[in-house]
Amino acid sequence: MAEAARSELDEAILDVQRRLDQAHDPAKLEALLRDSVEQHRLLLNELTAELELEKRDCEDHKESLRELQQISHALTKPLEPLASNAAPSELLRMMVRVTEGVFTEKRLCVQLRFLLEHLLNALWDTPSHPYAYIV
Repeated sequence: MAEAARSELDEAILDVQRRLDQAHDPAKLEALLRDSVEQHRLLLNELTAELELEKRDCEDHKESLRELQQISHALTKPLEPLASNAAPSELLRMMVRVTEGVFTEKRLCVQLRFLLEHLLNALWDTPSHPYAYIV
């Protein structure tokens, strides 16, 4: 879009230059200049809007990258070894630590804990069934 706008702008400038070479009347020259300035103003508004859209897209991509880096860091961080006779409260504390390491936003941590709890319960209820259904 920016290349197309730039090409249109170049064409408009060349057109104005041709008209200036042919124009001998100062009134016509003034009208041509006014039209040219208005065209440039419209193109500038379009380019400004497109630039703002690209900036928003860039910020969205940066946010996604930050989230992926957090997830990558959380997944590559070594887990603490778990004793084979670990108490349920110790397992719960470990689950809380792991989920807090994945997301910085509290709401997402709670959702992940709920999902993990649901999956663990489903696996406990039907250990021979290879699929767990999430409702």
